[in-house]
Amino acid sequence: MSKCSCLLVHGENTIAYLTKDRRGLTELDCVLCGKKKKDIIRKKQTNQSRNRCECPDVSCCQPCIDDMKARHGKGHNGTKPPYTCKTHGQYREYQDSLIGFKDWCIVMVTISIIPLGLVVFETGIDLNWIFYSGAIVTIPCFPPVILSIIWVKATGKGLMSGGAAGLVCGVTATLVTASFYEGGLSNFLLNTVQNYAILAGTCSSFGASLLCCIVVSLFTHDIKTVDDENFEWQKMYDIENPLNPWELNYREELKGLEYEGKPTFEQMAETFRKAKLTAYIGGAICIVAFAVVIPGIMAMFPKMDLTQFSFWIWGTQIFAVIMAVIVIVAPMAEEIHKIMKEYRKSAHKMNVGYGQMNVINAEHADQEDGKTPVTNV
Repeated sequence: MSKCSCLLVHGENTIAYLTKDRRGLTELDCVLCGKKKKDIIRKKQTNQSRNRCECPDVSCCQPCIDDMKARHGKGHNGTKPPYTCKTHGQYREYQDSLIGFKDWCIVMVTISIIPLGLVVFETGIDLNWIFYSGAIVTIPCFPPVILSIIWVKATGKGLMSGGAAGLVCGVTATLVTASFYEGGLSNFLLNTVQNYAILAGTCSSFGASLLCCIVVSLFTHDIKTVDDENFEWQKMYDIENPLNPWELNYREELKGLEYEGKPTFEQMAETFRKAKLTAYIGGAICIVAFAVVIPGIMAMFPKMDLTQFSFWIWGTQIFAVIMAVIVIVAPMAEEIHKIMKEYRKSAHKMNVGYGQMNVINAEHADQEDGKTPVTNV
């Protein structure tokens, strides 16, 4: 992952904390202690043991476990006891404050939407025009986002210049194409959403953004060896909430693998190979279906009669109903599956515990039976 996207995501998650207490940290430093991360030092193969992060994993931190037990109990006078863990306690306080801040943000955004909607209705803004022309503004963002994830040599300068170039080229192509229609730009709202105007704007914005991102990144990146590439990918690897490491979420899938702290790139790729292939194949099928097959079928019928139009409407409605059922049922089924999985796991632990207790009781009984009574003479 490029430096730009890594800094962006990392800054999104920790900006309030860094601004308050960790102002001088970079993406290479631990948020909790401010020292260099262990994985970064290992990748660079440098001897910085004194400046290496030694923060314990939150899943095996005994002070954190004690804090959670204490705070889940009844508090004194309605207040929770403070966190006592010297490693994660301050970050837990920060996260608790963010949760309250998030709730207030949701309330304020929800309230602010109401006057915004009233202003839109009163001013008579054409929402259809915003919907059509809005794609020209948003499409230049797609190539930078995609390249920041899949291309290690993408740089911040390349992504920013690509987005800006795509926006300028897309708007220019739309205006130029709209000027050839009857009335030109004087009939702005109608001509700028004509088919060829939208097509020219979207293609120009996407192509210019992609090309500029690649060219500028090739001239501005500092990657020369495989170790440099691994070091860049490691930045993405280390983006996580220290109170909820991503390794915990995949521990069930990674069962049986040996690794220190986090699995390696090769282990992750091998474990989720089927999921990656499924995503690639499914994405390719969706792109072909929605970008080639369906538009091709519609192009065969420039004018539909009543029967053809009825088939088209029924097909659209059936597709919408199927997708709605999937969206509603799939999350529910997944949650039920997780609940049953945790229930079986808890039941297995209880059965194992009862079995161990029975074995201990049996051993105690055998010891009692084997004792020889002592008689005082």
